[in-house]
Amino acid sequence: MVKEAIQAISQIVNAGVLNGDFAGITDWTLDSPTDPLVKYFTDKLGGVSKQCVKGDTAGFCNTYHSIFGPTHFLTNHSGRWVLMNGITISLCGDDGSGINLDGRHLVFIINSAPTTNAGLGKQTAVVWNISDTPVNASSFRPQTPSNILNPGQCNTWWAKEPERSHYSPTWEELYS
Repeated sequence: MVKEAIQAISQIVNAGVLNGDFAGITDWTLDSPTDPLVKYFTDKLGGVSKQCVKGDTAGFCNTYHSIFGPTHFLTNHSGRWVLMNGITISLCGDDGSGINLDGRHLVFIINSAPTTNAGLGKQTAVVWNISDTPVNASSFRPQTPSNILNPGQCNTWWAKEPERSHYSPTWEELYS
């Protein structure tokens, strides 16, 4: 299911980069379902059973970013979706410095077991380059030999399971 979610997001991001859709976005907030980036992904994601809006932390909307709870500013926004298969997808919100939403890259938290451990579940964070130039992703993957992400390219960042501390997954781990 994680693989399917990554593929779906990847197709959306790649098309958006190729079409220049992200270059036209100037408002990177996630406060409302009508904010441009939130609306863009809501319109493009298939199989959405619910969009979680800012302040909604009930049921599957009890999403976490890493170990930060559902009311943390990285999670408490409207860029969160529950898919029909139970997977939750959440954009990593802005921490106030523009580090997560700056028009160069997007980080998605994909949770394949959102009801486990009060929303923490089994998470994988994936970073995408949405700019039209290569970006250095060293803050995301310092252990990777090549830290350059080309336009539309993605890479894993971290994973977290209730019984395991944070670790850096490989594509092989995700797809095995």
